[in-house]
Amino acid sequence: MSQAMALLPHLRMLESDPDRIARGANDVLRVLAGFSPRILMEPTGQFHVGMEGLARHYGPPEAQVSHILDAMTAALSPALLRHLQIGGAPGKLGASIAAQVAQPGHPILIPNMPPHALADFLAPQSPEVLPIATDTIEFLRRLGIRTLGELANIPVMDLIRHLGAPGRTLHAMARGTLRESIPLVEAPVPIRVYLDFPLPTGDRIALERALDYLVRRALAHPERKGRGVHHVKVGGSLDGHGSWETEVTLHQPSIRSDRISLALRTRLNLMPPPRAMESLFLEIMAMGSPTHQATLFQGASAFPDGLRKAMRDLRMRTGQSPILRVVDLDPHSRIPERRYGLIPME
Repeated sequence: MSQAMALLPHLRMLESDPDRIARGANDVLRVLAGFSPRILMEPTGQFHVGMEGLARHYGPPEAQVSHILDAMTAALSPALLRHLQIGGAPGKLGASIAAQVAQPGHPILIPNMPPHALADFLAPQSPEVLPIATDTIEFLRRLGIRTLGELANIPVMDLIRHLGAPGRTLHAMARGTLRESIPLVEAPVPIRVYLDFPLPTGDRIALERALDYLVRRALAHPERKGRGVHHVKVGGSLDGHGSWETEVTLHQPSIRSDRISLALRTRLNLMPPPRAMESLFLEIMAMGSPTHQATLFQGASAFPDGLRKAMRDLRMRTGQSPILRVVDLDPHSRIPERRYGLIPME
């Protein structure tokens, strides 16, 4: 950055605004969810939409793109539409590459028939369009391979000999035979709570107390329905302009406010906001399994008298306790076998 400022004295630096980016991504997801239940968002800003079986509703691929563009134009800002690149092909990889090389406003659609249409489209493309490691691209460049067509003509056993098992996958990518579909994923409904400060504040104690308050509000939300919190995002608007956010993933889902608050406070100390904050939000992005059966692990006192009598009878007949209960040994361990243990219920 110092070199850039020296070479360009009038350079204007723009701070990152993750909250604005998230709002834009949510707007795109909301539009796409109206067309297909199969949507996959990549960290690079790509959205994969599975349109298999929907031709009778929206027509051929050209008509599908037209419907999506009309919905995007009505919902998104012109700034986003100027950078919208659309590609369609049989399989997620082909569609991704088509979108990469497409110009904004000029979609590239690869038909399903003839079968070699995707391979013909991929042949002149550079290996850099593939989602592979940089060292693999350097290896292919040293071999003199400049296009996917040249890569597809290499015998697959030669690639396996040099790259191992990934060589087979790389060969399938170049030939267009690796056609992954978009999984059917039910979009989660995040729990989001807000807090506006009367005045911008950067006081650490005030921010920690605000986090504790938001954690209690989020846990009391009816949408949680007894499920443990697993992944949390916290952020807010900065004084003047811009935003700040960070994410925390717990080792295991928890419904304890003190444990969640401790994880958030630790992250706040490691990655504090750069300036005073005008508002703060907390969003539960992922939850664990329902905890309705927690009473099964609270010991024999949680069972009715009839069941306790049956347990004693079985123990007398078999010589061992017929029911075990789960206890926490080291809940923060990354090794599953060390997290829990089994002991007799009585």
